[in-house]
Amino acid sequence: MPEPVLDVAGLEAGYGHSRILRGVDLTVGPGEIVGLVGRNGSGRSTALKAMVGLLAPSGGSVRLGGREMAGRPAHAVVRAGLAYVPEDRQPFVNLTVAENLRLGLQPGPGRRWRVDEMFEFFPRLRERARTRAGVLSGGEQQMLALARSLLGGPRVILVDEPTEGLAPLIVARLVEVLRTVAAAGIGILLVEQRLTIVLDLATRIAVLGHGRVVHEGPPGDLRGDSAVTQRWLAVSGH
Repeated sequence: MPEPVLDVAGLEAGYGHSRILRGVDLTVGPGEIVGLVGRNGSGRSTALKAMVGLLAPSGGSVRLGGREMAGRPAHAVVRAGLAYVPEDRQPFVNLTVAENLRLGLQPGPGRRWRVDEMFEFFPRLRERARTRAGVLSGGEQQMLALARSLLGGPRVILVDEPTEGLAPLIVARLVEVLRTVAAAGIGILLVEQRLTIVLDLATRIAVLGHGRVVHEGPPGDLRGDSAVTQRWLAVSGH
């Protein structure tokens, strides 16, 4: 097994006096899709924010390609090759799609993607290239957020709830693109509430509970372990 690109050890973080993460350990290898799942409130989004520098960790290590990222500002972490696609997508709403994509073009350490490749991934973005991002649909904004993050040349992408509220056809396209991105050697850490999608996409799944990883293994392990799903996952309706 190749050395992990992202190596998180003993990660602790929270908000004020509320301690959310209590020693999270996980790794993401090149070209690997790791699903990070758990009940609402288990700390999945908090973990991503702590890894990328939007939330200062109170303990632990976040190493990217062997370099320590914990405590560094978010812009420095992203430039080092750890991209982040937030749940609320956060486009520059007053700029066009094309302008958003141009802003994403950065000399990152990973694969150099081109804007025309993003248009091949998401033809709808080409059609909407001159449209302000603030009037895009939720699915179009999700496409834009993922495309913009790829243009920064990341080695690993943290993706938070990419399919929430989206139509099935858009979800299917996002899943296809994530597979293509992983096949290009980029690691993906995916937070996703729909367990069926994680089981289909991920090469490995980590389950968060009580601020720690309480189960880790290939999707088949989780499929066959009803005790883990019943205790740690909110699976109804997904």
